[in-house]
Amino acid sequence: MKAKPVERIAFATTLLLIAAALVFSPRKGGTDGSPLEFLRETGRKHLECVIDFGGPVHTSKGLVYGYTWWMFSEWSQSARIPVHIRIADKRENYLDSLIEGSVDLVAFPCVDALPPLEGLAATQPLDSICVWYVRSGARMELRALNRWIAAQDFASAHRRFMKVLNPWKRQTESAWLSPYDEQFRAWGERIGMDWRLLAAVGWQESHWRIDTKSPKGAQGIMQIMPVTGRRYGIDDLIDPDKNIEAGARLLSELKRGFGNLDFVLAAYNAGGNRVRSYIRYAALHGADASNWEEVAALLPQMGRDSLYLADSLGVKHIGYGETVQYVRRTKSIYNELRRICPNPDERSVPDPPAQ
Repeated sequence: MKAKPVERIAFATTLLLIAAALVFSPRKGGTDGSPLEFLRETGRKHLECVIDFGGPVHTSKGLVYGYTWWMFSEWSQSARIPVHIRIADKRENYLDSLIEGSVDLVAFPCVDALPPLEGLAATQPLDSICVWYVRSGARMELRALNRWIAAQDFASAHRRFMKVLNPWKRQTESAWLSPYDEQFRAWGERIGMDWRLLAAVGWQESHWRIDTKSPKGAQGIMQIMPVTGRRYGIDDLIDPDKNIEAGARLLSELKRGFGNLDFVLAAYNAGGNRVRSYIRYAALHGADASNWEEVAALLPQMGRDSLYLADSLGVKHIGYGETVQYVRRTKSIYNELRRICPNPDERSVPDPPAQ
């Protein structure tokens, strides 16, 4: 007995629906390695990327942490896959985290590239700087990463990150200073401050390294404390864009409070409350409290008096040597950066005026 046309159509439709369900339904036992599918199945909003270079031993020839951050960021934009990038904590084994799935990509320096390990797979090298490791089951992801790496021309970025300017050695003029000129320029214009001053603070604080962390917890290029970052709504201080934003906003805030460039730099280093105590002490002793040099000249005496003046000064311990040196050195760097990268109307580079 032959099936009626309507029955044949219904049967064919059923087969199509079953096939579609098999193709588009989530696979049991994990994803096929596609980053987008992985995010859909885990419910996460981004991939976790870790830069694991084992400490400063690998940073002597350039800003390799910043360069690798840039590589991750460029791939993220190209693939339209959000990522969160962090620097390895020495206390955690990221290979285990990678296999377990709490981490998705780990960058290792090429010199430390691992032999084949069960559960892990490596991309081809990125500009002889690093390789990225993924879970061995992420075959589609690995192929996509290798295709992206093969299509890149890293020459321009290599020059910016790996041939880092040293203000004390550069003799000739240049159109660029750092890998982060775009961010320094944008925020300098936004807050009404010379972008080269922002760059000078960044160099003095970290030599433009995103991996720098102070014993007190200040992080990144502009050495921002987490509490300061949170005040500006910024949690990710490794991100150079966000870190420079926080530093610029802090400098702008200090400029409104102190006006004079010397005091702004002193407050950036020592904190506003401490610098206000310097100013109060100078005024008590008849000095010109608006002149940083006169204030700084009294700081050794203030340090000796601090034990019994703690209540009136508002601080218990007076640390001044580092701050005096910080102001002097940052202004010198600023002068060098102005010489190296002058504005069209600058024929000479005088001492920076008090702002």
